[in-house]
Amino acid sequence: MERIKTNIVKLEKLYKRPCEKWLSRFKDGKIDAHDAFIKYGQEYEWLYENSPYDLIGWQIENNCFDWERFSWAVAEFCPEHFDKEKFNWKDCSMWVVEYCPEHFDPEKYNWENHSSAIAVHRPEYLIPEKYNWKKHSWFVVEYCPDKIVPELLNWDDVDVILQIIKTNPELLKLRPKKSTNSEVKQIEESDYDNLSERAKEEIKNYFPTVRFENKFDWELQLFSADDIADFAVKFHLKKIQEDFEVILDKLKIYIHK
Repeated sequence: MERIKTNIVKLEKLYKRPCEKWLSRFKDGKIDAHDAFIKYGQEYEWLYENSPYDLIGWQIENNCFDWERFSWAVAEFCPEHFDKEKFNWKDCSMWVVEYCPEHFDPEKYNWENHSSAIAVHRPEYLIPEKYNWKKHSWFVVEYCPDKIVPELLNWDDVDVILQIIKTNPELLKLRPKKSTNSEVKQIEESDYDNLSERAKEEIKNYFPTVRFENKFDWELQLFSADDIADFAVKFHLKKIQEDFEVILDKLKIYIHK
């Protein structure tokens, strides 16, 4: 179905009734969405999921679309309007590989900050010479280990080594040389499997399922006992000067029923 390219949104054409706050902003059953988004904040996701309207198309035609702030919305909701010269590649590259990979441009893509999205969504686009191995090696190990380049992988990253030990320890044989990172050495010399099993058993006895407070977005997210066990193992292997059981007990401070 072709969307209606306009800034005027009519209540009768919406698939879902908006919340009372937005409903009160409609006058005579309609609203100027362009003006409303400027005044009250954008709601592109809600509009494109719950209406037949193409506000972004109208804004682009009328030279009033904010490419700097909302390029991600073009990639996610209306890639037919994609303009690689106007698109904000610096901040929104990851949306391209996830929602409209047909518009991927390796020369404009922000490899420095968004390499991980390539590994997760489109590993076939991974260019070893451009990929940010220093910061995003873990994602290659987790999502596309067949793309690992031993000479480029960040073997000094603790999380990378932990992931390899957990999922495919044979990959360690590809390492060009031993790590100089003391934490990595500590992990390799430890009995990871035994520590992990002990942690899982302790946590499962405490809660079958737990909630862990994410301090970054202030949302409560569900984490399994295995996830919490991994936190405990990492803390232990980073040579915190406490017994393993004490570390587990401290983790419980951040766990909510």
